[in-house]
Amino acid sequence: MYFTIAHPNEVLIISGVGYQGRPRLISHGSALVVPCVHHVSRIPLDLLTIVIESPTVYTAMGVPISVTGVAQVRLAPYYIQTISHFISVYRQLARIALNIWASLVHVVIGFRACIA
Repeated sequence: MYFTIAHPNEVLIISGVGYQGRPRLISHGSALVVPCVHHVSRIPLDLLTIVIESPTVYTAMGVPISVTGVAQVRLAPYYIQTISHFISVYRQLARIALNIWASLVHVVIGFRACIA
């Protein structure tokens, strides 16, 4: 048995024996964990910074447009209960947000290029 501590910017998710239906979420504090009986996952609550750089696109008038976008994504506290059931999805959150942000930037560039 050992104590595990949740740091200020993370949530501990403890599952296993005794937590069949619902994992235990700890945001500020510690918990007693039994190895091979309990499983501990950590979800960081830090900001994810996503940078998108678009290559130069030429408008119909021949004007070059290039865009650099920066987005900061953070997991909202009310999603933690839901995301605790899908830890593998959280690990892919930065990639998912990057793909969504990139597609939006490219739609805006394409739209502006068609108008000009």
